[in-house]
Amino acid sequence: MSYLQSIILGLVQGLTEFLPVSSSGHLAILKNLFGGDFFESGVTFDIMLHLGTLLAVLAVYYKDIWMLIKEFISLICDIFKRDFKIKTPYRRLLLMLMAGSIPAAIFGILIDEFVDKIAGQYLWMVGLFLFVTAALLYISDRVSPGDKTMRDLKLGDALFIGAFQAIAILPGISRSGSTITGGLLSGLKRSFAVKFSFLLSIPAILGAAILKLPKADGIPVGPAVLGVIIAAISGFVAIKVLLRLVKKKKFTYFAYYCAGLGLITVILGIFR
Repeated sequence: MSYLQSIILGLVQGLTEFLPVSSSGHLAILKNLFGGDFFESGVTFDIMLHLGTLLAVLAVYYKDIWMLIKEFISLICDIFKRDFKIKTPYRRLLLMLMAGSIPAAIFGILIDEFVDKIAGQYLWMVGLFLFVTAALLYISDRVSPGDKTMRDLKLGDALFIGAFQAIAILPGISRSGSTITGGLLSGLKRSFAVKFSFLLSIPAILGAAILKLPKADGIPVGPAVLGVIIAAISGFVAIKVLLRLVKKKKFTYFAYYCAGLGLITVILGIFR
């Protein structure tokens, strides 16, 4: 693991994890074009990069996350008291985030091996999934704005958005793009759709890290720390950029980008 490798992988992870262009799709393309040795980061480094992007979410939404932590502790106490009422908007948000995480957890376990095959052997499929991302982003800019916030979330909304997160496990489908689109289709306010999407990424990132921990390998400390810092900083910038773009309905530009990249990827996959 070199410092150059850690910088490049940190940038790719941080930017493409939150910008709606699919981090897994970009990594699959890079590995096929330039060789897997350089872009193969190892299990431990991969986990640390994801934790770097988690730091970016924590930095942007620390107030909401702190409220969710306090609400979680309060919820546990109320359960022991057999009090199951949804007392606050943040308790409702907490429960909806839990529910929204279920589809991806189930789907991820079922297709884990299939996902690895797609990324490594079927590059043309990554291209097709990039077209799916392009379609979702194109739709998102044309959805009539809703007004739902955390006070209005229902179980059906959470599961619906969670289903969009589940399909984003496939390389080439953007997690942020799909969940934001799912939120907008559910009638969420545009700014809250982004917030719910990124908060929903927290259990997904932690879950993926826990699943990969048994396969963890050793890596040099220096490149690992640098990669985490780069992923966190670039991820923070990506979230801030996305917050502005979603308000201005600029996802169509990303749709064109994903469609163009998808076409190139399909051609490369077929001829390679």
